[in-house]
Amino acid sequence: MNQKKWLLYFSLLSITLIVSISSFNYYIDPYGYQSRENKYIRNLSEISKTTVLHNRIISEGYYYLIGTSRLVRLDPDFIEKVSLKKTHNIHIDGSTLKENMLLAKFVKSKNKNFIYGFDAFSLNESRLQHKEIQNRYNTYKIELDSHPNIFTQYFNSELLSISLKHLKNVKKKRDYYDKFSVENNYIYNYTLDAVNNSKGYDNKSHKKNFTNFKSYSKEKIIDLAKTASKEDIFVIYPKHYYNYLLFEKYQNINQQYLSAIKTLVKNTKAQVWSFYQFNDITMNTDNFDAYGWHFKPKIGKLIFSRIFNDKNSKIDKNFGTLLSKENISNYLKKLSSDLKKYQ
Repeated sequence: MNQKKWLLYFSLLSITLIVSISSFNYYIDPYGYQSRENKYIRNLSEISKTTVLHNRIISEGYYYLIGTSRLVRLDPDFIEKVSLKKTHNIHIDGSTLKENMLLAKFVKSKNKNFIYGFDAFSLNESRLQHKEIQNRYNTYKIELDSHPNIFTQYFNSELLSISLKHLKNVKKKRDYYDKFSVENNYIYNYTLDAVNNSKGYDNKSHKKNFTNFKSYSKEKIIDLAKTASKEDIFVIYPKHYYNYLLFEKYQNINQQYLSAIKTLVKNTKAQVWSFYQFNDITMNTDNFDAYGWHFKPKIGKLIFSRIFNDKNSKIDKNFGTLLSKENISNYLKKLSSDLKKYQ
């Protein structure tokens, strides 16, 4: 075989291989770039790799879920069904406001919309002192500054591996929501002291999460608020009420957090829904994981059924409050009263 023929055969083989692998990955679509239906929830909601996150943003979508690891308990496919809008999960585990602002502004630059988890943990600016968080922000920024295309989206060995694993699980008839089923049925028991020792509200415990809580400045909160349009949604997700009591007890966390919420509401065109409440849901340990920080997937469904007024769900209208410039003061007064009542 002469050199020209060899090069021709090699080129044809390479093109065939590229097209075959890309087509296979496109068809299986394990990370839900094209569709969230019949996908494994671990791949839809748990994965926050930089490339996967970027590929989701450049894929067709209306809502993009931004926030911390608490969003791992949300099902984009369910949110699509109640909102009637294509939805992707682009959370970052343990994210900061700085990282989430990067995502929010990038989403808006693509003329898309976000559902933003306005979490106390992400508002702790002191966490930026940690080098690994600084490095992570730079990693995501570099990724978002790159220019992926359909070739880089679908022709890669990592995605091929996940696609093959997806097929294997389908053949085994593995439940798409196995992780959610386990979490919803697991029973946790914990005390107020256990939550304090785990999350590190008290400086004496020397924990990283809340050892030194300092909220981002009012100016940065306003910047975030004004980034949003009326099509966007901010959500203050629920925690077990033990966390609310500790927010009130240590480091002025509660006052800083509620001040940030008020600033957000006063300066944004977006909807702001708060599930920071004392009620049957937030006072029941069965609705949260260990130490009451992450709500269970079943509560995630209730949250979005409430936000989008799902007529097929029986939702207590007292669960969740749509905050506005007119009702924010009364909301904060009610919360302050409940904090005193349950301390």
